Amino acid sequence: AFRRFDKDKSGFLDPEECRHMCTYLGWGSAEWDLMDANKDGKVSLEEYQVFVGKLGGVRQLFEQRRLRISTSRKDVCDYIGIAEGARVR
Repeated sequence: AFRRFDKDKSGFLDPEECRHMCTYLGWGSAEWDLMDANKDGKVSLEEYQVFVGKLGGVRQLFEQRRLRISTSRKDVCDYIGIAEGARVR
């Protein structure tokens, strides 16, 4: 996810890039504050890796995102969720 949102390929997520990533992952400003460990206003790949590691890794990160989406879209979806590994058309 980090490299996808590092649009300028600087090796850091500036506030705008991080906002886009946090929105995509269903996070808010609290997560941004936690990721920016040295409080320099940008998130390095290392800071991101440490943060994701504390969450339980990338797989856990996207599982949490999947659950947030499936529970937040009950108005659109009449099913409980999408099983991991399921094919979606």
